[in-house]
Amino acid sequence: MTVANAVELLNNTPVDEELPPSQSLMQQYEKMIVKTLLQSFALDFMITDQDGGNVDTPLTARKFGFKDEEAQKRFEKSGKYEDHKDAYHSAANYKARNKQAADLKDSGQLVDSYTGQKIGRNEKVDLDHTISAYEIHNDKAVYLANLNGVDLANSDTNLNHTNHSINRSKKQKPMDQFLSDLKSKQAEYNSRMSELKGKSDLTDKERKELDKLTNLSKANAEKMQEADAKARKEYNKAINEAYLKDKKTYVNLGKDAMKQGWKMGARQVLGVLLTEVWVIVRKKFPTIIAKMKEQFSLKEFFLQVGETFKEAFEMVKQKFKTLLTTFANGVLAGILSSVSTFIINFFVGTAKHVVKMIREFWGSITEIFSLIVFNPDHLQPGELIRAISKIIVLAASVIAGTLVAKLVEDSGIDAIPVIGEAIKIFLSGLTTGVISISLVYFIDHSIEVEKLVKYLNTFADQLELKKVHYQQLNEKVKQKVSELSQIPLDELNKQVERLATFTRQMNLATTEDELNSIVSSMVKDMQLHLPYEDRDGLKKFMQDKSLTLHFE
Repeated sequence: MTVANAVELLNNTPVDEELPPSQSLMQQYEKMIVKTLLQSFALDFMITDQDGGNVDTPLTARKFGFKDEEAQKRFEKSGKYEDHKDAYHSAANYKARNKQAADLKDSGQLVDSYTGQKIGRNEKVDLDHTISAYEIHNDKAVYLANLNGVDLANSDTNLNHTNHSINRSKKQKPMDQFLSDLKSKQAEYNSRMSELKGKSDLTDKERKELDKLTNLSKANAEKMQEADAKARKEYNKAINEAYLKDKKTYVNLGKDAMKQGWKMGARQVLGVLLTEVWVIVRKKFPTIIAKMKEQFSLKEFFLQVGETFKEAFEMVKQKFKTLLTTFANGVLAGILSSVSTFIINFFVGTAKHVVKMIREFWGSITEIFSLIVFNPDHLQPGELIRAISKIIVLAASVIAGTLVAKLVEDSGIDAIPVIGEAIKIFLSGLTTGVISISLVYFIDHSIEVEKLVKYLNTFADQLELKKVHYQQLNEKVKQKVSELSQIPLDELNKQVERLATFTRQMNLATTEDELNSIVSSMVKDMQLHLPYEDRDGLKKFMQDKSLTLHFE
């Protein structure tokens, strides 16, 4: 049920006008709580929000896992990295880059990508996967885009030569983690290097240790981060391009958009139906109970209850047009929320609470658009702004309730068996209801708001007065023309409309033949007497040199 429906129900819910405002407000709070529980427990099953939305994107696959079964199967089939390690280090481009490095090293021109220094002919050098082969092999986005991890790992931008010590220390770590670890141990390494350099005689083990620490000290964090950023940019670009070129991406999006649209439309209509029925039944039940107190009859009780529900559904049937509009708005909101969630998830993975807020946002936008463009109740400007304000207020209150639900989840209360989930739903619903009803009550009863509404309505009054004035003036002009031409007013109106029709037709004509045809038709329709009958006759008439033109 959308916030616009809630506004309508709040406005139409029977409230005892004789009660003081505080009690009247409390009566609305009571109805809100019942309505919230009804909606939460009865209708929440229709739309289930998921972390990352319903359509996988590279980001959500990494963050939340797969919803696409085929991608999940590809990932599972890939197996462990250790079983494919050789494939990543024996690819054609990996071998070619190593051969190229050997030639550059012999000529003294090979530069260490991570230090910026030239590598000596006798130094040990390794070819590093900047984004480790291990990370790529286990990246779920690769399998969502249906790409080959070996090819991605051995792209030119992801292969960089560096000294043996840096490569073996980095291993499978992401660059940021490696640099962080290196920085945290730098003081320890420097101290150990000073200690080893101070010795006059080193063992082979100590010499190797000193060489390793010396090589690690050459690591240039700026150059390493630059190499990593370049590699990841091309890596993610390749994944995103493959994902966006895949027809299945748009098939999945289309299916989800239609599914969510139908669900949201049905949920909103069902919400309106149940709440309308409840409002009517709640009003009638005290009367039934009062009758039963005097003389209880089970048969009579069920008959009375049946009549009450019948009356409720009859009244709901009268709102069939409203229900169709509600369903259409719900479908549109569902489709827009699905598409916008997909777009957001392509750039930033969203949690299920954000998905719900996106859905409510689009629900509100479609209702506001419907009000502004169609204005089905012909509201004046002030009342239109008041109605839009209520929709915005209720949308904000739903978002507040969603945030409360997130806080309850983070606190662990919802994990309590049996009652945990109920507490979360109730608290979030209560927050939404209290905020929404309080602010809607303020909008309806505030003196300041009422003054603003009346002021805005004056613009409609002025426009209406001008409209009526020009309508009256137009009728007077037509009446005067009728008198001067001695033509009945009805006949004059017909001729004016006929002339307007011919003018529109002439404006739409694209060729001379069309224009001539329209003019000929107009001449016949107006029963004008001409010295020729058709275009050939006109041509002969214009070529007749015996005819002369007279001006009177």
